[in-house]
Amino acid sequence: MNSNKNYQYTFHSNKTAEEIFPVLQDVRQWWIGIFGETISGETNIIGDEFSFSAGHGAHFSKQKLIEIKPNKELVWLVIESNLSFLNDTQKWKIQELY
Repeated sequence: MNSNKNYQYTFHSNKTAEEIFPVLQDVRQWWIGIFGETISGETNIIGDEFSFSAGHGAHFSKQKLIEIKPNKELVWLVIESNLSFLNDTQKWKIQELY
């Protein structure tokens, strides 16, 4: 059993952190457009929450922004999760997304 409960994603780009960070912070700019996704809520300041749903109910999650390091890092805490395509439909709940 994997005890690692964190997910972290790192990438490299020829754009500056100042150009990329606002796009990453606004999840509507990168987490929408393939499976009928809807996003509601905000992602601007610590404490903001947003909900994501897709695939006609196959995926629902609610995240809370808990940490911002401008131009370096964003941390969202998954506070609700229903991933109907997994055996553990709440697999993401109370997990940090980086």
